[in-house]
Amino acid sequence: MPERVALVTGAARGQGAAIVRRLRARDYGVVAVDVTRPESDDPSVVALAGDVRGERGWERAVVTGSEYVVDGGQLLRI
Repeated sequence: MPERVALVTGAARGQGAAIVRRLRARDYGVVAVDVTRPESDDPSVVALAGDVRGERGWERAVVTGSEYVVDGGQLLRI
């Protein structure tokens, strides 16, 4: 069951997607953000479409990520 949650940007492909996979292998919950919404059917990954080049994008990603808790090995929206 993941007890730690990481926020990964650029998560739809390349290094970002590899980081998501590595964090999941280490049992992290992940909030995955990319301009193109990352695809995931993993219940411990919350996928968001967003642009974090500006302050508003970061705020949305962090606020959305903070709306989730770990419960029974899944990220659940509170």
